Amino acid sequence: MDADAAMLTTALTPHIGHHAAAEITQEALATADPVDVVAARHGIPRDQFWEWCDPKAMTGADDQPPWRTTNACRTAGEDDA
Repeated sequence: MDADAAMLTTALTPHIGHHAAAEITQEALATADPVDVVAARHGIPRDQFWEWCDPKAMTGADDQPPWRTTNACRTAGEDDA
């Protein structure tokens, strides 16, 4: 499992408690298995995991316009495409 994906398990806490969420995170990090697979081994169906741990829903990203690069963020020599 990618260590960045571990942050998804914080969304499990309100549903299964801190201790159980921490166990899933630790097991996923130790085994390098995807966190949804580890959660399934702990009795959380994968579809339920993704309902609770949807990054877009957690961040409100669906409500935001796509990122745009501004001139201030471009490096020298980039086209203005």
